[in-house]
Amino acid sequence: ILMMVQFRAFSQVQTIVLRDSGRNIFNEIQIFKQITDSLKTEIELAEKKKEDVSNAISGLSALEKEKEHLQLLSGDVAVKGQGISITINEIIPSFFLIDLVNELATAGGEAIAINGVRITPQNAGFQVLPPETLVFGRQVFHPPIVIEAIGEKNNLASALLQVGGFIERLERGRKS
Repeated sequence: ILMMVQFRAFSQVQTIVLRDSGRNIFNEIQIFKQITDSLKTEIELAEKKKEDVSNAISGLSALEKEKEHLQLLSGDVAVKGQGISITINEIIPSFFLIDLVNELATAGGEAIAINGVRITPQNAGFQVLPPETLVFGRQVFHPPIVIEAIGEKNNLASALLQVGGFIERLERGRKS
């Protein structure tokens, strides 16, 4: 009988322990689920922050490109690359220089300079004063006048040499 009572007591303890273990496991599963949910939320927030930072970087990159483009147009930065150089050894009417600059710009001239002075919207404008003096912005030039244009040199040269282009118009103007 004593053995029977002990067996029964042991069985009851074992049942209680098993039940408690089941409850503990259930509690632990609930805790792990909460932790997992919390970690998923943190991951989603981190992904959102990553996307926001990526968008901000893209925006900054676009602004930096725009800044570089504006600096190029304003003449604030030096420009390097292929292009052409034209030397004019005599004074020509200012409208020919305007035509030349316009043709070079239309043909893809990214930066144009006269005797090393960049042409920008702030300083554009030519005047020819006697005797054989070219005034550009606040600069005064005497022959030879060197016009440099950076861009695809074949396109720039073709534009000047085409029928009705700058060279032909200049030659016609000299004859008249």
